[in-house]
Amino acid sequence: MAAPLVLWSLTSPPPAAGDAGLHLLHLPFLHIQHLPRSVEAERVALCRSVVVTSVHVLPALATHRERLERLPFYAVGETTGSALQKSGFRQVETPPRATARDLVTYLRQQSLRPDVFFPHGSRGGETVLNYLRDAAIPHYSPVVYRSLPRPADDIVPDLPGESPVAVVLGSPTAAGVWIGLQAELGRQVPICTLGPTTAAACGEAGLAVMLEAESGDTADLLRRLGRHFQPEGKPS
Repeated sequence: MAAPLVLWSLTSPPPAAGDAGLHLLHLPFLHIQHLPRSVEAERVALCRSVVVTSVHVLPALATHRERLERLPFYAVGETTGSALQKSGFRQVETPPRATARDLVTYLRQQSLRPDVFFPHGSRGGETVLNYLRDAAIPHYSPVVYRSLPRPADDIVPDLPGESPVAVVLGSPTAAGVWIGLQAELGRQVPICTLGPTTAAACGEAGLAVMLEAESGDTADLLRRLGRHFQPEGKPS
C-alpha cells in the first residue's frame, strides 16, 4: 500500500520521513522576501545572545557573522539548530521544548546578560516578543524577512492528483492561502499546524485543526503524523 500523502506547505523542506511511513510532498504556500540592511550593526554590538526561531533569518545573520559567531545561540527546534550549526555557528543550544513560553523560561534560567538579539519575520514572532516583554528581558528584535502568500494560480498546477490525507500549515498566512485552495481539491483535508498561533488563525477562519505539534518543531510534528497514520510507527 502506498504511503499516506501529506502536503508540506512550509517554505523549508520537510525533514526526512524516516520510519513515519509518510509521503511528504513539498508544496510551499509562501515565498520569502529578505529585507537587506534591516539590522543595525550598532545595536547588534550591544547584544550578548541570539534567539532564532526560523532558518529564514540566516541571511541577516551572515551579514554580522564576525560579531555573532562569538555569542551563544538559542534555537527553537532541531531543524533550526542544525541549520545554524551547518552555517558555522557553533555555540547553539536547543531548549527541550520549543513553545514561546518555554523558550523564554529557558532564557531566564541562563542568567543572560542583555541584550538578546531576536531577528524574526513580519509574522510569527509576536508570541516570543510578548513573552520577552513580560519577562522584562531586554532585546533587539528587527524584522528581517517577510512571508508573502503565493498566488493560487501558481500553486494549483502543482496540486497532486492523489488526494492528501493532511496538510501541514506553518503560519497564519499559509492558512489564508489554504482557504483558497481547498475548493480545487474538492473536499476538506485535515489540517496540522506547527503551533498555537497558526492553530488560532485556523480557528478564526473556521478551519478545524486535527493535530498540532506541541513543541512547535517540524521533527516533532512529523513524529506525531507518523503515529496518527501509522500507529505502530511502521509503513503500511
